[in-house]
Amino acid sequence: MSRIGVMGGSFDPIHNGHLALAEKAALQFELDKVLFVTSGNPPHKKGRVLLDAQMRHKMVSIAIENYNKFEPCDFEVNREAYSYTVDTLQYLKKQNKDAELFLIIGADSFHDLRKWHKPRTICELCTLLVYPREGYDIENDLKEIKKEYYCHAEIIKAGNIDISSTMLRKLLKKRQNVAGLVPRKVLKVIVRNDFYTSDYGPIESRVKARLKPERYKHSTNVAAKAVELAKRYGVDTKKAYLAGIVHDCAKNMSLEQMRMKCVDYDIELDEFEQKNPGLMHAKVGERVAQIELGIRDKEVLAAVKWHTLGHPGMGDLEKIIFVADMIEDGRSFTGVDELRRTAFENLDDGVEACIKATINFNTTHNREIHPMAYEVLKWLEEKKAAEAAEPERETAVDRQCSEE
Repeated sequence: MSRIGVMGGSFDPIHNGHLALAEKAALQFELDKVLFVTSGNPPHKKGRVLLDAQMRHKMVSIAIENYNKFEPCDFEVNREAYSYTVDTLQYLKKQNKDAELFLIIGADSFHDLRKWHKPRTICELCTLLVYPREGYDIENDLKEIKKEYYCHAEIIKAGNIDISSTMLRKLLKKRQNVAGLVPRKVLKVIVRNDFYTSDYGPIESRVKARLKPERYKHSTNVAAKAVELAKRYGVDTKKAYLAGIVHDCAKNMSLEQMRMKCVDYDIELDEFEQKNPGLMHAKVGERVAQIELGIRDKEVLAAVKWHTLGHPGMGDLEKIIFVADMIEDGRSFTGVDELRRTAFENLDDGVEACIKATINFNTTHNREIHPMAYEVLKWLEEKKAAEAAEPERETAVDRQCSEE
């Protein structure tokens, strides 16, 4: 029977203390491997905005890539629901029916085990491996919890590991040196993307700090126009405002910075975008909004991602940001008033008019046109034809019924 260690946590960020603890547990209890389970939406972290789960998990994967017995586990990252330890253990038990599970937790967590979701089931599913933490009487907790839950628990002889993610975030916010506390490759990702240095204050101030004054003014204009359009078409105005404010959050990055974001955030660019890197800011902006600004709303993120190109099947919020970006009140090019009128008469017609205006502009200036523009026009044409045919089909059915 294999022996599998399970080390869960938000890993925000992962540090050398996590690695040292896992090594000691694996050695002391002869574990065949240790799974690092990155939490997605941990229930006990509801009051704090975490770095994006996928990004935290990527840093975990980077940190443990040279450890033969360590493996990353993304079960909780991929869950939309809140992540409970009991759910993860039940999943791992199903995946490893013949394995014995060993859950690695701190003395603080062990002390609060009664507050966990289904603690008795947790104790039935695994052996608890507890590492000491200052301020906790681990021996007394072992006696009480073993008596209450009949659990199997052991103490990890790890000594005092004087590193915590909370401490690291505080040091990084002050831009102090944390070399030696974090795996070197992980630290490179953190520094390159400036993680943990900003307050999670109002979204406007965080976006404003990233943009030049004229670009931020454009963003506020887009947000205002998006709200107008949202009211006109019955779309959530708060989402429209948020998407408008953040849509250009990556616009003032250098091309090299955006290329590095594409590497760090696993952003795929099509052939046209690779040849025309100025288009990168939309896809990069979506991931920046999610990972660095803490935005979780999928509709808002999609509106940011597609605000330059659009795509067949666009939702109303995506259409609104696409159009608002072109007709905001700061725009003064020839024909913009007609685009505004069209956009407020019919949203699809507004998208179509904006695309045609962009095609005309690029053609006039001998610029390449992304194939997506024509795909969206085709989709809109087919959508309009289908909508126009719907009453005719109903009339034919009514006619047939009346004839019968």
